[in-house]
Amino acid sequence: MTSIRYQHTQVGTVILSVVGFAAVGLASLIATQDISWLVGGPVLGLLALTLTIFYALTVEVTPTTVRWYFGWGVWSKEIPLAALRKVEPVTYPWYYGYGIRYTPEGWLYNVSGTQAVKLVLRNGTPLLVGTDDPEGLVRAVRRHANL
Repeated sequence: MTSIRYQHTQVGTVILSVVGFAAVGLASLIATQDISWLVGGPVLGLLALTLTIFYALTVEVTPTTVRWYFGWGVWSKEIPLAALRKVEPVTYPWYYGYGIRYTPEGWLYNVSGTQAVKLVLRNGTPLLVGTDDPEGLVRAVRRHANL
């Protein structure tokens, strides 16, 4: 296993707050029988799954790769540092939202805020990785990718 040289986890405070509030509200409606378990149960399960997957985003840089994953690592992506052409901090509009989504600037992976690091692959493909430590992540990638 390659040693991790940089690791940072950003907690998705907005996701935790909004989805958590919705889950508690739905659970109380189910408990008071204003909503049937047949309807509310699957929705509550979906909310719990969303919280489990998107409660945080962790980014790791090793001497050979940059990797990021949501939550406990159910979903992850890894890019060889040799495949990178450019790395830079960026700020994107709030309306790009959270999670995994395609934006006009490329694929965005985030859980909170509007800051990211833009990774441009040698083939020109841009990827945006959300972080509340863009300077630290950029330094780590540049140090190990020789960019």
